[in-house]
Amino acid sequence: MEYVDGETLFEHIERATPAATLHRWTSQLADAFEYLHRKKLQHRDVKSHNIMVSKDGSAVKVIDLGLATVVKSQASKSSRSGRGGGVGSPAYASKEKHDGGRFGTPDDMWGIGCVLVELGVSSNKRNRKNKRESKQVVHLLWGIPAMSD
Repeated sequence: MEYVDGETLFEHIERATPAATLHRWTSQLADAFEYLHRKKLQHRDVKSHNIMVSKDGSAVKVIDLGLATVVKSQASKSSRSGRGGGVGSPAYASKEKHDGGRFGTPDDMWGIGCVLVELGVSSNKRNRKNKRESKQVVHLLWGIPAMSD
């Protein structure tokens, strides 16, 4: 297992991040999840707390595969029972996961989208209120309320 000397993306969000760095990190996240999904793994808890930023800021790494699962088919039935149970962090959950419907690796991609919105909005505004607002924007697109994580 690799040791990443740095901080979580959640901790880093408090500082402004140049657009070129955001682009590099987006590409690195896409590569990491493409690898996981080719191996038939779904992370199931994509959020800024589960992404590490290297100390020099050159790289991001996906961490905490504790909820990961092997994907046996294109989509699986969610174990989520309404808003009270299930896996992952509700604020980063796709509509399908939120509704307890079928879900799969595209849910990880939805989570990455939530993280990127959170990072983009927060790196420009840099305050906790805007981090919450960025999650609400994503959830309002689906017509579901944003939940605290």
